[in-house]
Amino acid sequence: MDLEDSAHLPTADPETGALNPNPYTAHLCSWVFAILLILNRHLHPDDVHVLRQFARDIMRVGGWRYIKAVQDGEVQTGWELGRAWRHTPASASASASLDPDESSVDETLARCWMTVHAIAVGWGQHDLLESLDNLFK
Repeated sequence: MDLEDSAHLPTADPETGALNPNPYTAHLCSWVFAILLILNRHLHPDDVHVLRQFARDIMRVGGWRYIKAVQDGEVQTGWELGRAWRHTPASASASASLDPDESSVDETLARCWMTVHAIAVGWGQHDLLESLDNLFK
């Protein structure tokens, strides 16, 4: 997968013009899942193509966020996705997930991976999972 296609990331805030550090927020992810829940499982091939393209775009967001994390020193040797969640009390992690500006690498990658998996499993597009795995090798 070519991450050069994601050159438009990150997005700019329309009001302030400041760069948005997280193009796939928890709020946006909630809306995406709500829409996926009501979609018919038997879609026209053109509609499946749109879903596949969306999944690829979400993979680009995840790839961009990972590269940004490496460049910023958030991801170092021995980093594991979700390690920080294991050491956070349940009440603290529940309140943290309500933060609409949350842009940690773990949270962003988890949202991206869950979305791609939902599309892959929900509409039988399992080759997307292989593309997702290859992105992070």
